[in-house]
This record gives sequence, structure tokens and C-alpha cells, in this order.
Amino acid sequence: MLVGQKERKMEKVDIKKVKQWILYEDKHRIVFDKPAGIPMHPGNKHWNDLSMNDCLDKYGEQYKTDTFKPSFGYRLDRDTSGVLIAAKTYEALQYINSIIRERDIDKYYLTIVVGKFPRHLLIAKPLTKSYNKTSDRSQVKVDFDE
Repeated sequence: MLVGQKERKMEKVDIKKVKQWILYEDKHRIVFDKPAGIPMHPGNKHWNDLSMNDCLDKYGEQYKTDTFKPSFGYRLDRDTSGVLIAAKTYEALQYINSIIRERDIDKYYLTIVVGKFPRHLLIAKPLTKSYNKTSDRSQVKVDFDE
């Protein structure tokens, strides 16, 4: 723990639950089905909440070395469910970071809308992310100018 950092009072990691979230695993990576409502890591507003990093730390203890611990190559927002890939080795993490950086992997988002929707709609435009200081939240919008 860092000096001045308060201790976390989070719930214990339920390893059986974590194993249920695993979609695929091999010697290089673990693929998780992240439920909505779980943050990727502790933050100011979710300091004591169980996070995906907590789950990976507990499940991945067996894969830790002196120089590497299993890590996610990217994040999903707390309220977003979806597939997360964790690297079990440094080489796998480099590869995951590379395919994301070079855009050699496709990401798809599905939004569920409540209420009446006039017709089928497909928006094949990039998303842009901005930060709203008033609400202290990030916001993702469709970039219709692209």
C-alpha cells in the first residue's frame, strides 16, 4: 500500500464466480465476460468495490512471476458488459496492446434502447469520447462528421 493511501474494505473475491466469467483460457490469455456494474479498477467513487483487476489478481496469482502479473490490455466502463482479454505473459500483453494500437482488431458495441424505435438503424461511424467536468464522467458519442 502506498503511503497515505487508505486501506480498501472490499468484499472477498469469489473465485467460483470469477471462473464462471471465463469464456476461454489458454497458456497466453484469459477471456472474460465482464458483467455490467463492475469497475475495472478501484477509483475515488468505487474504492471499496470489487473490481475486475481484483478478480484477475486473485485468479491469476498462479501465473505471476517476479517481473510480471496477469494484466488486461484495455478497459471497459463500469456500466458496460463485454468481453475482456487478459494476458498471462508479458509477450501476450505486448501482442494485445499491439493489435489494439494498430487497429488490427474490431470492436463492436450493442446498445439496448427502451421504448419505441421507428425502424432498424445501423450507424457505421466512429465513436468519440469526451470528458464532462460538470458530471465528472466521460461521454461517448457517434462522430457523424467522419
